[in-house]
Amino acid sequence: MQAFLDLFIDHIALERGLSDNSIQAYRNDLDQFLLYLSEQGIDRPNQLNHTRLLDHLISLREAGRSARTVSRHLVSLRVFFRFLQQERLIDLDPSETLESPRLWSLLPDTLSPREVEQFLNATSKQTKHAQRNRTLLELLYATGLRVSEMSALKIGDLQLNDATLRTMGKGSKERVVPIARKTVELLNNYLLQDRARYVRHELEAHLFLSQQGRPLTRQRIWQIIKDQALAAGIDKKISPHTLRHSCATHLLENGGSLRVIQELLGHSDISTTQIYTHVDQKRLQQTHQRFHPRGSKK
Repeated sequence: MQAFLDLFIDHIALERGLSDNSIQAYRNDLDQFLLYLSEQGIDRPNQLNHTRLLDHLISLREAGRSARTVSRHLVSLRVFFRFLQQERLIDLDPSETLESPRLWSLLPDTLSPREVEQFLNATSKQTKHAQRNRTLLELLYATGLRVSEMSALKIGDLQLNDATLRTMGKGSKERVVPIARKTVELLNNYLLQDRARYVRHELEAHLFLSQQGRPLTRQRIWQIIKDQALAAGIDKKISPHTLRHSCATHLLENGGSLRVIQELLGHSDISTTQIYTHVDQKRLQQTHQRFHPRGSKK
């Protein structure tokens, strides 16, 4: 991918004659995108799709970037992939279906509560890892943790007697996150019955380990989610952000306040929380009809 970026930079510098500032802006945006790809273990264009690009843009917004900044990143991606397609370096442009609203507020797919149950109850192909995977997925949905936070989670971060955990979020900010009782039970069972068979080093403290005894990477967690969605027969493109967004949305729909959800997700600015949470339109209409003076006939 770095070679493609170098070709693109040469193109906009030599053939389009852009200013040094514009070229540097493109380079900065796309360098951040390549860093995201590297973290996800992606090194070929054919591994890219709409969901990957969307996840990158959401992570920028979540990191505190303004809507205008994320919109600029989207423009950079579109120009970059259009160039690659015109040069026949890629067959399909993964940015083609990304919209450009005036203030960027793209959302990942969310699962309904029924789809969440279907997803969590599915029997994965990797049945020998079923208990570990089920516990991990339940914890992702129950807490709304970022995939990077889940990968870094250690046994010492759990306070199961208090049904809470501690996690280090963006900007090295620590927060305490509540854990649902059902998830606490799954965690206790996993720790007592299953985790020991993954341990290869006595001092390994990470909660979720691979078969080789190493902490599960973000890429591996992503693959577990993909496999589980396939086993569940869910057609939606599901990523770790989907579970995080579903957690926040379901809390909001059941009466949780934006401030509480902001604390749960670890957002420094509540405007970021508003990207991850949306009020169900039918519920909004019903509330308006019920409580607004002009909403219903007396």
